[in-house]
Amino acid sequence: MTTWQWSYNGLTFGDFTNIDVVSAEGLGLPDVRSSDSIRAYGHGEFPGLDLAAGRTVVLELEGMSATDADQATQLASFQSAFTILTTESPLVWQFPGEAAKRINCRPRRRAFKADMPLAVGRLVRLLVELHATDPRIYADTASTLAISFPTGAGTGITFNATANFSFGSATTGGTGIATNDGAVASPWVCVLAGPLTDPRLTNVTADRTLSLTGTIAAGETLVIDSGARTALLNGTSSRYSWIDTTAKWWDLAPGANSLRFTGASGSGTATFTWRSAWL
Repeated sequence: MTTWQWSYNGLTFGDFTNIDVVSAEGLGLPDVRSSDSIRAYGHGEFPGLDLAAGRTVVLELEGMSATDADQATQLASFQSAFTILTTESPLVWQFPGEAAKRINCRPRRRAFKADMPLAVGRLVRLLVELHATDPRIYADTASTLAISFPTGAGTGITFNATANFSFGSATTGGTGIATNDGAVASPWVCVLAGPLTDPRLTNVTADRTLSLTGTIAAGETLVIDSGARTALLNGTSSRYSWIDTTAKWWDLAPGANSLRFTGASGSGTATFTWRSAWL
């Protein structure tokens, strides 16, 4: 992808294509869901929590064709890309001086204009409305962090007394830094690879721990999605019941997040994947 280019559902448009982007609206601050409440016996309101609603992006596109056959092909590509979808797909774009970004969205409206420019100049004009249930704008390139299960190292200090006391034991693995270069908290996906028993995922920076009670055998994985709030064994079978009632879900705050991976026993790994996020 290059500057001023866009892509969605297999269609690339913008610079260096025969489809121009005339305008794009909806990439600013999304609508706000406010919980302000009316002061019944006074002026104004009681301030509540403001949260972002979904995001709607409107694209105005134009495509020029040399022949009637090319025009028909181009219109078919428009219709194929911007059709009703059951899941959200990434709308990706790149502006000057920035890395490519994306939102996950679905078409909600596609307006086609059959007018004189279409008939005489083979100019296809299309208005597309896309809706994102998650209003965050993400980095197109995902970040990853692999953390190994902590293992003991060294012998510590031993005192010979009536009983043998051993103090301390250095460890390796178990920690890492996940950096969110954006401006708002971002969800993550973690793949826990066995063998592992009772794994714990802690965001030390946020002082929150997601703890689970269960065993992941060697060769198995448990996929945890903090955005969807799911825990799937081998990516298919729910193990949400493994999540402790005292567990606290967490996101990756803007900046550096110190993460810790521990558990009752095992020798597996925790691989985190996330994207920096903005509103």
